[in-house]
Amino acid sequence: NKRRCVTSIGLDQILDRLSYTTDEISRLQGAKVLSVLPSKYFCNREHVRCKVLTEYGSLYFDDNHISQAGSLFLIDAAAPTLSEFLDSGR
Repeated sequence: NKRRCVTSIGLDQILDRLSYTTDEISRLQGAKVLSVLPSKYFCNREHVRCKVLTEYGSLYFDDNHISQAGSLFLIDAAAPTLSEFLDSGR
């Protein structure tokens, strides 16, 4: 019996865990705030899956916190959004 390495998790599980945080961040819309939600960059809504493992390594330190590798992945993935936000002068 071969063991499999899990490389993704269900989007519904992630969104359920993040519901409180997402609600709180959505209250800030319109303010001079850029919200960077890892689920936007870790998850593929079309395939309804979220990455937990990439070429950077494991994206999570435990079942609820991103790892150093996850932080680096997020920084690279969100860089264009951050640049656009800073250039817009919001």
